Amino acid sequence: MKAFDWKTFFEVAIKVLGEGEFSINNTLSWCSFTTYSRLLSGDAGYWQTGLPKLKDIGENGTSDGGVWLNPIPYDDIAHLLIPEKFLNDFCETRIQDIERLALELDRANIHYHKIDGLLEVKLY
Repeated sequence: MKAFDWKTFFEVAIKVLGEGEFSINNTLSWCSFTTYSRLLSGDAGYWQTGLPKLKDIGENGTSDGGVWLNPIPYDDIAHLLIPEKFLNDFCETRIQDIERLALELDRANIHYHKIDGLLEVKLY
């Protein structure tokens, strides 16, 4: 995906699911993602956080100090997952409308993969 596609993906996801927060207890949306840099650094880990805020969506990446804390260039994002359900620290289940998200992404011509309970963009 090109930078414009990622920007569009986040704008659509925020419109459908809501802006995120760093804390799982205060967020409207939740996702996990990793970058090529992290995959190649040796730990192959994923971050778990809310979707960025609309003001943090730049032309070429997310801004510094936003929900994702650090700037993430779009061309470094390798895999992003949005679960249909997530559980906060109070054991409350939150639902994300990934069916509607998929429809809106189709309208925007953004490529993704969806299975029961999960929508993802995987670039490797």
